[in-house]
Amino acid sequence: ILRKIEKLCCLYRACTRIPALTQITFQHWIIKLNFSPSTVGWIDADQFKWHITTRSDLQRIHPENAERIDAIRDGIIQCGLDSKLACIQAPPAELSFITAIHSPTYVQHVEQLCHHGGGRLDEDDTSVVPASWVTLLHAAGAAVKAVQYVQQGHWKRAFCSVRPPGHHALADQAM
Repeated sequence: ILRKIEKLCCLYRACTRIPALTQITFQHWIIKLNFSPSTVGWIDADQFKWHITTRSDLQRIHPENAERIDAIRDGIIQCGLDSKLACIQAPPAELSFITAIHSPTYVQHVEQLCHHGGGRLDEDDTSVVPASWVTLLHAAGAAVKAVQYVQQGHWKRAFCSVRPPGHHALADQAM
């Protein structure tokens, strides 16, 4: 068990480019995960890197950016966990799953904003670009698939390396 925890700690150290909030998530994952290679699934998708937003008013890349996905993937590979995790690609979620959580009006607003070139969803830093619609469908699909695989007994636990992270989404507005 100590060797497994050491590998997970190596993963955490390799992901130093991850924002502090994600580092806390990894610390929680490391502590809580009773790692067994055959029971942990990893859901990833190339589409997670398509959600590229910038804060033009600050001339910088948003702190939650595509480099986080690179850091996660690099860390998993460097620690040799890529061959031990059951990795699948995230499918796009069906709209019915998304509208079960978010109001259809809000979902339609986000979709239309993406299809019309992107823009801000709120007055703070929550924005979308044209590729964000496909990206968020795959992010939601990863969460749905993870729950299904755990419920069906394929995996005991699942890790989804998704973007956008979704923590800015209330039922009917951005936060």
